Amino acid sequence: KQLKEGGFSAAELRSAGFHHGLLYLSGYTAEELKSGGYTPRDLFGLLNLSLPDLKQLGFSAAEFKSSGFGGQQLSVLGFSAIEMKSSYNIEELKSFGFSASQLKSAGFSASEMRSVGFYAFELKSAGFEAAVMKSAGYTIEELTVFSPAEMKGAGFSATGLKAAGFSARDLSDAGYDIPQLKEAGYSAEDIQLVGAISEAGEAADFAASIFSAMRGMLKKKMRDETDENSANFQLKNRKF
Repeated sequence: KQLKEGGFSAAELRSAGFHHGLLYLSGYTAEELKSGGYTPRDLFGLLNLSLPDLKQLGFSAAEFKSSGFGGQQLSVLGFSAIEMKSSYNIEELKSFGFSASQLKSAGFSASEMRSVGFYAFELKSAGFEAAVMKSAGYTIEELTVFSPAEMKGAGFSATGLKAAGFSARDLSDAGYDIPQLKEAGYSAEDIQLVGAISEAGEAADFAASIFSAMRGMLKKKMRDETDENSANFQLKNRKF
């Protein structure tokens, strides 16, 4: 205590071999002990200092790790993947429970995530596009979590999508033309069916529009007749 009153810093007393507990009892604050070079391990449990207390003091993930605390503890404490990236690899971060979305925010690539076992649907949910995941090495079968249109945008051929199980109608809706469907190996019947369905859809749309127009005309006629009857009734009342 006298040394503190004499102006000695926690760092100076640490260099002289003083125990952190003695300094704390002598009036040095947890902040002063941290500034003096004492580690999270030194201060943990000191007069009931908890791990959340130490995090609030400003200790980094790297400082916690060098003091012997595990990555799982740090993730529970609320350290982000960004904060822990410099101290742990992607495989370790995945094992601590970080999601593909969190690791993407930390700057990890689709290729790195694939290497540690993330599924295609997890990367899709994280916001990766089909083209990026294709470049990362995901197969066309894995990328069927995307729509045919998205896969077409990623550069997949009609042949590849047919092999992955998509129908001629799926590919037609995605924008592949008839020559591409034929080249992919779809039969004439498959392609003809696509055209028939398309024509049927157009016919149904046309019929629906006609029905809607007729219904509108009928409603207008009924309103006109109602107005005419009302006017005739008023005219007869005036005569009486």
